[in-house]
Amino acid sequence: MRIPFTFLDIHTRLLRHKYNITHLFYGEITMLFFLPYFKRKKHKTIITIHLDIEKRRCPKLFIWLLKFFDGIIVLSSRQQKYLETKYNIRSTFIPHGFSQPQFEECLPYDKRGYKLNESKINILTVGNNYRDFDTLKYVINRFKDNSNYQFHLVGVPREINIYFSEYKNVSLYSRLSNNEFYSLISVCDYGFLPLTFATANNTLLEYQYLDLPSILPNIHGVMDYAAPAPLNLFYSNRAELCEMISSLTKTVKNNLISDFAKAHFNWDIIYDAIEDYYRNIIKE
Repeated sequence: MRIPFTFLDIHTRLLRHKYNITHLFYGEITMLFFLPYFKRKKHKTIITIHLDIEKRRCPKLFIWLLKFFDGIIVLSSRQQKYLETKYNIRSTFIPHGFSQPQFEECLPYDKRGYKLNESKINILTVGNNYRDFDTLKYVINRFKDNSNYQFHLVGVPREINIYFSEYKNVSLYSRLSNNEFYSLISVCDYGFLPLTFATANNTLLEYQYLDLPSILPNIHGVMDYAAPAPLNLFYSNRAELCEMISSLTKTVKNNLISDFAKAHFNWDIIYDAIEDYYRNIIKE
């Protein structure tokens, strides 16, 4: 897996002096972890950080490499504050962007061969990265005897699929097409994203662009992207979460959440912010 990234980074380093700016959009993954991008007067280098830097390989070395960049973009205000206070590294928070999903309605069947029952309160959890599966298990077990709720799981690890394989209140899905995936989001009542860490979360942006209210942990990376309450619902502990879920009702879409997403995270808006950032970096 590292070999293609190594060649990509070498290629980038050989060509970067032909341009005013080189921007490593996923630098903590693609960059060689032992070789800095040394500063040059006529050429600027920028890196965007996506992940939790404390949990990456060789975090101290990565922090050292960051100090050679002319600009650092982070995807949450928490990361910006963290780099400043702990490492005295200046960075700029520019949100991740997203585009309105385009799809044809095609509701998928789950692994048991059933389609979603719209009379139930349907709660959708998507993804793997930084997901709090202990909390997911806790919640589903609390509500497994309540036939009003149906939990839908997409893209979760194999062991989670195995764990819930016999639960009648859980619908598990094989790999979905874009049409099936977005159709499922559009007809569910709530998205549920139990997270331990967050920056730009594509699943949350997908939920919001399709006007799906979300049940979310009250953590900084989420707050940078989530429409405020009461459009989305926020919990601080499991007791709050279970009380919140027990009071849920069927939802009616009114486009308020999707309007929020378009106003804040449309790629046109993000591109303008990045271009302004480039101009300021070149002037420095």
